[in-house]
This record gives sequence, C-alpha cells and structure tokens, in this order.
Amino acid sequence: MKNKNKDPQFKEQGGVATIDPSPLLRWLSSKLLSHIASEKQLLKQRNKVERRRARAGAPHVVEYFHQLDDPYSHLAAQLLKPLLERYDIELKCYLVNGPTGGNAVEPELLASLARYDAEIIAPHYGLNFPTAKASPDAT
Repeated sequence: MKNKNKDPQFKEQGGVATIDPSPLLRWLSSKLLSHIASEKQLLKQRNKVERRRARAGAPHVVEYFHQLDDPYSHLAAQLLKPLLERYDIELKCYLVNGPTGGNAVEPELLASLARYDAEIIAPHYGLNFPTAKASPDAT
C-alpha cells in the first residue's frame, strides 16, 4: 500500500529513498543486507584487510578518542598502557569534545550517571576513580 501522506515533510524521493518500497524490494534489500552483514562476509572482509595490512608491513593501529571530562574516558585511559604491553599495536590518541547541541540530550544527567557508573565499576576492573564527596545529583 502506497503512502498517501501529502505532508510536504514526507515528499516521495523515489529510487532507494522511497517511502514505501514494494514487498519485492524490501525482501531483496533484506536478503542483500543480511548477506553483507553476515558473520561469513565479515570474516572474509577482515581477512582481506588483514592480508593487505600484513603485505604492506603496516602495524595494527588502535585509535583512541579521549574526552577529558568523561568518566568513562578516565577509566579507559588507565587501560592504554596494559593494552600496549600486551599487544603489538600502534596507539593513536585524540582529544575530543563531548556531544553538543541536539546531540547532547540531558547533559547534566548523563554526566552524573556516567560518574556514578564509573565509581561503581572501577574497582571491579582494578581501576582507580575518585569518589564523589557528594551525591551524583548534588551541585
């Protein structure tokens, strides 16, 4: 059944961007995407990239993005040295800002819950996290 909505916000784009694709197109899309995302295809792609990396003599690279005011980043940073000691990798670190604008839904709540999470899980992984002197929702 075709979408009869005449709202200009939902203008029919046609092609791949159609609002209401045919059942055949939905079925074909599902099969194609299931194949592309299958474990077999994923392993095949990983092996291909790994062979290419090895032939080029390039190192394994881990890119780490650190947000200074993020409790999870504080925990993750403590694991970088052990990661380097355990694996033959090249580590590239980047400083990043947190989400802003519409991408930061309830930032104060997220910050307090992240701090609370980090305080609770740090000891279970042998990590350090400074405990708060007040409750997470205190200002």
